[in-house]
Amino acid sequence: MRIGVLTSGGDCPGLNAVIRSVVHRAVVDHGDEVIGFRDGWKGLLECDYLKLDLDAVSGILARGGTVLGSSRVQPEHLRDGVERARGHVEDLGLDAIIPIGGEGTLKAARLLSDNGLPIVGVPKTIDNDIAVTDVTFGFDTAVGVATEALDRLKTTAESHELDILATAIKQPLVFVEEMSQSHSLADQPIRRCKRRDAIVSASAIRTRPLDGEPPMFPINITS
Repeated sequence: MRIGVLTSGGDCPGLNAVIRSVVHRAVVDHGDEVIGFRDGWKGLLECDYLKLDLDAVSGILARGGTVLGSSRVQPEHLRDGVERARGHVEDLGLDAIIPIGGEGTLKAARLLSDNGLPIVGVPKTIDNDIAVTDVTFGFDTAVGVATEALDRLKTTAESHELDILATAIKQPLVFVEEMSQSHSLADQPIRRCKRRDAIVSASAIRTRPLDGEPPMFPINITS
């Protein structure tokens, strides 16, 4: 069997771990061959790929990002390129394509699957918002990173008698509030807290204090 794998969309923890796992399972357990398409769906449409063997994925487990690169392809572009993608799949003798991505990537995968291409999607996103999926790759790490950052901010706020406004890129702190009820920092979004607490917001909100309020120091937390 010959398998193609690609990563598409935004950054997320665990991408290289999934790539490595695909290669090890295919090569070691089944004696299959794996190729990786560079820069997501763009690599499939342009037939830009590299061979992925055990040496190619050695040492990537702890690396961030993705060794295959990523890109965002507009749905119209992919829809127009279905026949081209099908031709590349046939020319390369692929038995399956494994796209690793979030909502947009898997919508594109569904489009190709509906047109007869062999697709096995892997859900990855820190938002954990993929239908019929309990937990996506990257979600648990994002929760842990954001929660640890909030714990550190609290001690800093206590030590220096500061109010700290912690804002998040996209939705990370929304699920921190839901998943980390044991943490005093996981407060309701956009709510004033007692002095030396950290104010948790799902998006960038006002950073200028109201009359009589102490200054607030905005800090972005990304995972």
